[in-house]
Amino acid sequence: MRREEPEKYESYVDVALDEWIALKIVIRGSQAKLHINGAAQPSLVVSDLKLGASQRGGIGYWIETGTVGYFSDLRARE
Repeated sequence: MRREEPEKYESYVDVALDEWIALKIVIRGSQAKLHINGAAQPSLVVSDLKLGASQRGGIGYWIETGTVGYFSDLRARE
């Protein structure tokens, strides 16, 4: 998506290296709001989820090739 629409689906967040962060994603309809470390205001809002509000499917977690990522306490709920 970065090539097709630069910066539309990414935002700056001030996080330190080698520290855990808490990420909360709230999806309503075709909009997603991403909150970092309990912030009241989202760090990123995506208003046009590509598959639309009526779609169902899995959740994927991805990190850049050549980097290390750890995930803990993953939860998904309606």
